[in-house]
Amino acid sequence: MNMAKNTNRSERAGIIVRTITCAALVAIMLLSLTTGCRNRTNGNETVIDRSAEVLTTSTQAAEKTPDATPTPAPTELPEELFIDNVYPLSEHINSFKVYGRHEVKEKGVTCDWSGSGFAFRAAFEGDVYLETTVPGECYLTVFLDGERQADVIKASKNTQILKDVPRGSHLVEVFRQSEIRQCLLMLKTVKMHGTLLERPADNQLYFEFVGDSITSGYGTNAKADAGTNTDATMGYPFLLSRSMNADHSIVSVTGIGMVKGYVNETMPDVYKMLDRYRSAKTAFEPVRVPDAVFVNLGTNDATMNSDPAKYIEAVKTLIGEIRAFYGNDVPVVWVYNSMRVDHSSHTLQALSELGGEAAKLYSFKMEMDSSSFGHPSANAHKRDAEALRAFIQTLPGIVP
Repeated sequence: MNMAKNTNRSERAGIIVRTITCAALVAIMLLSLTTGCRNRTNGNETVIDRSAEVLTTSTQAAEKTPDATPTPAPTELPEELFIDNVYPLSEHINSFKVYGRHEVKEKGVTCDWSGSGFAFRAAFEGDVYLETTVPGECYLTVFLDGERQADVIKASKNTQILKDVPRGSHLVEVFRQSEIRQCLLMLKTVKMHGTLLERPADNQLYFEFVGDSITSGYGTNAKADAGTNTDATMGYPFLLSRSMNADHSIVSVTGIGMVKGYVNETMPDVYKMLDRYRSAKTAFEPVRVPDAVFVNLGTNDATMNSDPAKYIEAVKTLIGEIRAFYGNDVPVVWVYNSMRVDHSSHTLQALSELGGEAAKLYSFKMEMDSSSFGHPSANAHKRDAEALRAFIQTLPGIVP
């Protein structure tokens, strides 16, 4: 496909896009006149481990996509929108919503962390292709208008991510399943017979997740072989975020520990960098403050017999890094007991010494499961997402 070069036609397409946007705003204003508002009340109880209070919620909530309704538009979309286009992400970054820590480079946009990805709205039809640079194996999940597509897609230089889509205005979302050490993915271009519309809006809520293989979704794809059994889009961080209409960022490394794990690097070293697996010199500079940070670490330290005193200091170091980035008002929820012994007693000691719930440091005990490759199964992740959602809804200041 080639970029459309006819100036007059491009100008007409631009006018049409603005017209569609105006129509969308009118539709939203009319909807707001007929829809009531709901208010939520948060609890104020302060207990260091409140997991016993949790009530499970419907699994259906975790399957829904936030902002999944296609952009309101006229029944018949103008013909001028349906032209062959190639969109380099780095040049059109303001039209794409990017999830997770990333860097915009001349050749593309990095997409290395578990569950990271991008979304866009467009008027198009037919097939959509994603051009990438990807050394190693990297698998993707695609959502079209909020519906998860059945195919598991392996990223390649020219990857077909959608096929035979009917003409219309659509929301497309692409997320990586694979853990960061499986591949370093560079997003280069999107090709389609259509035109980009307005960038999908940020959701009101934004969560950050920090962890190891559990947070990465290791074991959720039980039908795959050992090399591809990780699917972050089936893990509790992704499911929790979708169910609460929240944006997300996942910083997780399979095998990592606070002091000692199955990899040489530790999370306090990795967390403060943008992407240590591309550069050990580029520090992370947040552009958005999360409404909560969820940490699930300690399992590998317990397995590798990390020194308890060093572990406690490492927990304090990591929380100090989180506080340095986001301030003292952002709640930190340390999740534990997901699959086996995980140094939780030492974690709770560190949280207590740092001020506990009075300092907005919370803990949540999961229901243990190790039924899939020694890790929580996909069903366990669904259950955990529901339980964690119920828990954080009791915390002050998170849910609007």
